[in-house]
Amino acid sequence: MNNTVKCGFRIGGWDVYPQQNLLKSPEQTKAIEPKVMDVLVFLAERQGEVVSRQQILDAVWREVVVGDEVVSRAVSLLRAELGDDQKNARYVKTISKRGYCLVADVILPSSSELRQVESASGAFATAENQTESITRRTVRKPSFTIVTVLVLALAYFAYDIFLLQPESDQNAGDIGNSIAVLPFINISADSDNEYFSDGLSEELLNLLAKIPELRVAARTSSFSYKAKDVNIAHIGEELNVTHVLEGSVRKTGNNVRITAQLVKVDDGFQLWSETFDRTLDDIFVVQEEIAEAVIDELRINLLGSMPEVKQTDPEVYSLYLQGNYFLNIQGEENIEKAFASLNQALAIDPDYAPAWVSLQLAYGYQMRDTPARREELRALQSEAIERALAIDDNLASAWAALAYSRRFHDSDWQGSRIAIEKALRLEPNNAGVLGVAASIASTSGRLSEAIELYEKAVALDPLGLHRLMSLGRRYLRVGRIDDAFVAFDRVRAINPDYPGLSLILGRLYMMRGDVENALLETEKNPDAVYYRHQKANFLYTMGKETEAQALIKELLDTSADEVPAAMATVYAWRGEGDSAFEWLEIAFEQGSARPSAFLGNLFWRKLTSDPRYSAFVEKIGLLEEWKAMPPEYGGPPKQ
Repeated sequence: MNNTVKCGFRIGGWDVYPQQNLLKSPEQTKAIEPKVMDVLVFLAERQGEVVSRQQILDAVWREVVVGDEVVSRAVSLLRAELGDDQKNARYVKTISKRGYCLVADVILPSSSELRQVESASGAFATAENQTESITRRTVRKPSFTIVTVLVLALAYFAYDIFLLQPESDQNAGDIGNSIAVLPFINISADSDNEYFSDGLSEELLNLLAKIPELRVAARTSSFSYKAKDVNIAHIGEELNVTHVLEGSVRKTGNNVRITAQLVKVDDGFQLWSETFDRTLDDIFVVQEEIAEAVIDELRINLLGSMPEVKQTDPEVYSLYLQGNYFLNIQGEENIEKAFASLNQALAIDPDYAPAWVSLQLAYGYQMRDTPARREELRALQSEAIERALAIDDNLASAWAALAYSRRFHDSDWQGSRIAIEKALRLEPNNAGVLGVAASIASTSGRLSEAIELYEKAVALDPLGLHRLMSLGRRYLRVGRIDDAFVAFDRVRAINPDYPGLSLILGRLYMMRGDVENALLETEKNPDAVYYRHQKANFLYTMGKETEAQALIKELLDTSADEVPAAMATVYAWRGEGDSAFEWLEIAFEQGSARPSAFLGNLFWRKLTSDPRYSAFVEKIGLLEEWKAMPPEYGGPPKQ
């Protein structure tokens, strides 16, 4: 390779324009960070060769002093932009303990194409308002000509750096203070003690997450590596952390041996290791000692005091961990086991607040699975939350539970906002708290704020697909279609059968005007209630009214509770206000319409100028919030 690479090349399905920091495919154009482009160019110049992190640092960051974690971040961003999968790399492959290799073929432009690229590059640099276009030829071999200088110029300024990266910009500077707590291995003779090793790991994770100066990967992501033989460097790169805490637990009766070690991701160097031979009476002291060792080794200067470990009787603690273990597995039988363990714990120590928080979650799962008992379970859940906060009003998880409950069950928008603000003050780096905060912001129509919060949550929990899905949906609501596709592609790469994924992809393709793929994705979920109404909407858009009406009839013939809400969105999509609002009122009265998800809903955009829309928004208590929304997000139309 030579300097021609810096003028432009092609890898896989992408044309690369280094001087403009652009990636272009037939479907989209992406602007990427200059340093990320420099890394790509460096790899392309050495296509097929293994290059170390240090080589990349020396070439790309030679003028500044940085740690090699910036290389991991750049490679992660590059993979995200290229749509690459680290496990089955098509572009950039990680070579364990050695570095990276660009495995995709690098195709250079011909001489004539090179002249066109160079000409376009010069025009781009000297004339932002240039309007002449260079027509791209349609030929079988890869083309490197640029569609138009204007398009490139607009793309450069319009496409912001993709925010769905392993960490937010706010976290990029403090990546050195980041850690993943892996599930400790159960080496007890009794395999049933796995609940204890899992629970201890989770409690350590929760304890460390309360330290504002430390960024801790969320449980969903950390525990995804359980029972998997995965290289520490890979974990660090995938979760974007620089350190890993791992260990083992051997429990025999009241005695426990805990071995813990803190490992640097980049070189596998063990910073700290210790074995604790204690009784269960000392388990809370051990947790504090491990947390303090982590803080000391990472040289974190705490602005406040170390978080407190909530202590209780060892038997209560063991039952509490059992309850959480079964809650995490879920399923009707396991939820019942969780209830049994948690109720036993609270019978011994009714003032152990964390157990009340877990109990309210169990009631929430039961509410989801047995809607007939909704009112009874709702009352029990509220009581559990109140008990937790009465015991300890500094428990962020309890405030987040209260905020979610007020939003989802009570439509108490102001109350939910007050509660989540309290939770955020207590634990600003808790992915679960951030996710609830994002959903509350979304309910109030503050979609930009919701996206920012979801991005932070995803940065802490990059393998938490439910948060990634929520982020993608908010991108969709604000018209960031390309970002939404990238988010959902990441979900599909991890779990192609994730519930609801194909339906949301169908909406994305329809918004892009790709009707064929919109229907193809939608029809992957023919058993979903919302399948019929979505397909009916798409057929209506295509002018196939007879087929659309047949699906609507099928929908009306079902006895599902979701029918009124589905019919409301069908008619809203058509712009037929009379029928849409008639069905909406029915859905609202029976409880199938969710006011918490109404503002910004794409299906209702055609009817925002209808007086009945503002009347309904006022009815659910969100009129002022709606008025504050921009028209392009579903707010009041411009007068």
